[in-house]
Amino acid sequence: LMKTLLITGGAGFIGSHLCLILLKNNYSLFVIDSYINSSPKSLERVKFISNKSKEYIENNLRIFHGDLRDKNTIKKLFLKAKDIGLPIEGVIHLAGLKSVSESIINPSNYWENNVIATKNLLDEMIKNDCFTIVFSSSASIYDTNSRILNENTNIKALHPYANTKIVIEKLLHDAFSVNLVNGV
Repeated sequence: LMKTLLITGGAGFIGSHLCLILLKNNYSLFVIDSYINSSPKSLERVKFISNKSKEYIENNLRIFHGDLRDKNTIKKLFLKAKDIGLPIEGVIHLAGLKSVSESIINPSNYWENNVIATKNLLDEMIKNDCFTIVFSSSASIYDTNSRILNENTNIKALHPYANTKIVIEKLLHDAFSVNLVNGV
């Protein structure tokens, strides 16, 4: 059973709620967030609401202010986890920019923050024998003419934000396929 996880974007709305649930279920968490769309206050609230002891929180919730676009930050995080005997076994990847209108105004910022950052994360995961990832995609990747959306709905991006999510899904698929071929 996996017990040590990295949560990217862990200070966001979904991330902070997920951290709370995982802490209550005795997971050890490494959390990284750039605080571009979030606040460190949310993780302070998680500590309080969890009803876990101060010692438990100190031993099981490690928070890093960092940006996934910086490869060195990710490398240091994985090294820190190994150094303290808690190698990261899986990642829940929630980090990324998410405004459709912003993505139209500044698409390169979305490609850098979403795609390049994810590639950096995957590279470091592979170097550290971490092959489990849950990725927060978006319903915006699907054709909006469909009445019911499911994973078989046609993919049709209407803006750069959706394009970045589609590309990340393809990147994850390709990385998974390579690791299957290599027996991982």
